[in-house]
Amino acid sequence: MSSTQKLQSLSTLSEALERLLASGIGVVEASRIVTSSRFALGQENNPLFIPFVGIDSETDKFPLGSVCELWAPDALVRYDQEREAAEQHYTAWAMESAKALLAWAHSQEF
Repeated sequence: MSSTQKLQSLSTLSEALERLLASGIGVVEASRIVTSSRFALGQENNPLFIPFVGIDSETDKFPLGSVCELWAPDALVRYDQEREAAEQHYTAWAMESAKALLAWAHSQEF
């Protein structure tokens, strides 16, 4: 991966964490972005990513984004309620983890 691609991935990661901390996106959406960025940055073994990997694993059944258009409305309502409960459950942990991971991201140079 080129340094330009790494910088883009780092920017995507930082933006997602900042949006999570500002309540601009939810824990589930942020976890999906963080988990994806982990591989793009070659950070598969970085422990700062692990909370988000766990949250993503526990919430990967919930539809987000354009895929929701393919779901039945009653199923979306049910899953949205479950997702909201999961987000409440993981919010404090995700916020603390986001602060630490964002500090790491800001310290990186490629």
